[in-house]
Amino acid sequence: MNKPLVSLIMPVYNHEKFLERSIGSIVNQKYNNWELIIIDDGSTDSSSKIVNELNDPRISYYYQENQ
Repeated sequence: MNKPLVSLIMPVYNHEKFLERSIGSIVNQKYNNWELIIIDDGSTDSSSKIVNELNDPRISYYYQENQ
């Protein structure tokens, strides 16, 4: 049976202290046919570093200037 792809979108703005736990909760699910799209709205903390250190091809990271 084919499992449909589930797309998750996570907006981020200066939430480095919650980011690892939030992403970990998705990565550790039993269902594994998902993609996570992280949209960073101009964080000035270590959010980008945390995401870029992850080595999971299902996670995409996009940065934009704060709007």
